[in-house]
Amino acid sequence: MQIAAIKVAVDYLFDIRPPETVIFGKPVIIAFMDKLYLSDTDKKIGGVCGGLGEFFGKDATLFRILFILLILFSFGFGVIAYLAMWLVIPKRPPA
Repeated sequence: MQIAAIKVAVDYLFDIRPPETVIFGKPVIIAFMDKLYLSDTDKKIGGVCGGLGEFFGKDATLFRILFILLILFSFGFGVIAYLAMWLVIPKRPPA
């Protein structure tokens, strides 16, 4: 019961509604995941927060604030996390 309530709360917060289809009479959820890329248009340092914003469909400012809070309250771990994501997340290929 508690897990279902948590899932509903997370779905509401992040507006997660994957498309549903019916296969062999049973509803099946099909999730189409976009690929995570560094942002070319919405970047301040490396494009990590802009890329996260584009991926999740939220404003990049939210992720910037979260990273600042992470840096302040985790004694600098947020800097390491940001740099690691900057190295790992690929750049968007040219269209």
